[in-house]
Parts: sequence; structure tokens; C-alpha cells
Amino acid sequence: MNIKTSEKIIDIAQEMVQTRGYHGFSYRDISERIGIKTASIHYHYPAKSDLAKALLERGLDAFDKDLEAIDAEGGHVKVRLQKFTQIFLKTYGDDGRLCPFCMIATSQNTISGEVQAEVSAFWMKGEAWLENLLESGERTGELELKGSAQLLSRVLLSSLEGAMIVAKSFDDRDRLEASIGFILSLIIEKGG
Repeated sequence: MNIKTSEKIIDIAQEMVQTRGYHGFSYRDISERIGIKTASIHYHYPAKSDLAKALLERGLDAFDKDLEAIDAEGGHVKVRLQKFTQIFLKTYGDDGRLCPFCMIATSQNTISGEVQAEVSAFWMKGEAWLENLLESGERTGELELKGSAQLLSRVLLSSLEGAMIVAKSFDDRDRLEASIGFILSLIIEKGG
């Protein structure tokens, strides 16, 4: 497989998923951007679900690396939580891109089981990592949680995704940053 072409296809598809949604683009849109025939895209990714699965696998791998980097750096649990939220700010960027997992999840009823599994894997990984971090912070006395670690991990991840969508609708990154700060203050007691 020509890695360069397949990576270009995924890059363009990811941009389109993040800005238009899963059903908001076609192979023809990608071919026009890259300057190749749609048959070339089908060669690498026979069906759109194959492309989505590859895109999400790459995204999940990047998410794993981000979480590993946060863990490797260590530090106070609150700092690690803030670094976690930076992943979402980085995704949003300066051009208001939304999380590809969230965008594909909005098409949950029309995507393949394999693609659904990749979307679910992202949510489960994020929630499990957060739950572990929150429990660790509570055990060490670094955090005083306002609820169970499991519930708070779910609320945090869901709130981050929702905050990105609302910020996008206002084209306002500052709104996202303010929301993240407020979300963290609701989950974690001050001090510690």
C-alpha cells in the first residue's frame, strides 16, 4: 500500500469528518482535494466504513500516546487533568474542528459495527483513564471529588465534547476555554 497516498486520504477525510460530519463528504470530495481518481481511494479503502475505521484507529492511537505522555510526565493530578483537557483544545485548534469520534458518533445508526466499536473504544478509554486518575487523586488526598470517580469521568468527557460543539456554533475558542475551566471547577474541590 502506498503509505503517502493512504495517509493523505486519511488526513483529508479526518478534516472533512471534523468539519462536515461523516455523511458530509464523499470519495469524490477527497479525490478533488488530493487530485487522484476515486478508484484510487477505493483501492486503499474499498468502502467509506473502511476509511472511517482507519481514521478512528489512527485517532485512538494518537489519543493513547497523549495519555501515555501525560502519565509519563506525572505531576499533580489536577495538572494531569488540565493536560487531558488540552487534548480537546488541540483538537479544536484555531479552526474549530470537532472530535472525529464525536462527529462519527452522531451517525451511530448508519455506521458499521466495526466503526461503532472504534467510537466506543475512544469513550471507554477516556472514561477509564479519567476514572483511574480521579480515584488516584482521591486516594492520595490531592482531590476532594464532588461525586463518584466513575460518574465524574463520564460527565467530564461528555462536557468536553459538548463544550466543543457549542464553541463551534459560536466560532469562539474562548468560550471553549472558559467552559473547560468551569467544568473542572465543578468536578474538583478547590485546594489540595
